[in-house]
Amino acid sequence: DEARRARPPKATAPQLAARHHTKRAVFAELSHEPVLAQRHWQLAAEQLRELVRLAAGSGAEADVASSVPLHEVKRVAELAVRRICAYGMTAPQGAAAASRHAEVFDVFRRHVRLFQPLAQQPPPVDARGAAAAGHVHSGWMGKQHRWFAKLLEESDAPAVAAAAAGGGSAAEGSAHFAEPGFYYQAAASCALQRRRFAEVLSGLDAAAAGAAAAEA
Repeated sequence: DEARRARPPKATAPQLAARHHTKRAVFAELSHEPVLAQRHWQLAAEQLRELVRLAAGSGAEADVASSVPLHEVKRVAELAVRRICAYGMTAPQGAAAASRHAEVFDVFRRHVRLFQPLAQQPPPVDARGAAAAGHVHSGWMGKQHRWFAKLLEESDAPAVAAAAAGGGSAAEGSAHFAEPGFYYQAAASCALQRRRFAEVLSGLDAAAAGAAAAEA
């Protein structure tokens, strides 16, 4: 009832609109209304993409959008995309299911492409800050690939493979995109990248400790 009574914000900032739709989606799930919940998760994801777009620009809107911590945007975006993909993979069998599955791959690809370059906003000004941000971001990106791989493992493999082969652009349209192993491999690459950032941090800390000892 509270979700139904809530009115959508009028001409408001995307971060507030995303918050509104996230709450509506959660209330809809609690009241067992999956269609309404999916709609609000999609609207929340759209508002978060708009927020990221504004933050990358300039002017007053960019300043306001940049004031929202990037880690919070990532956390809510991950939740929204996970729920959208989960609903898409549970579509009834048939032609509609293939279309819904293709949309799932498209949603996940856009999610990854949007956040892949966003380790920290604004960018760190020193080497240690950049390495620390990259270490956290690589872990988060790996997590995205892992949960999507697990989702594929739990889905109808033949239907998902057909959707992956037919979805996306011609360059991306290939059945291997439906293989969980493809995303586990991407997660492993993120883990290796995270390890490299950890090594950089370790080297910087060792250098700083050596400089401090020399001064003492």
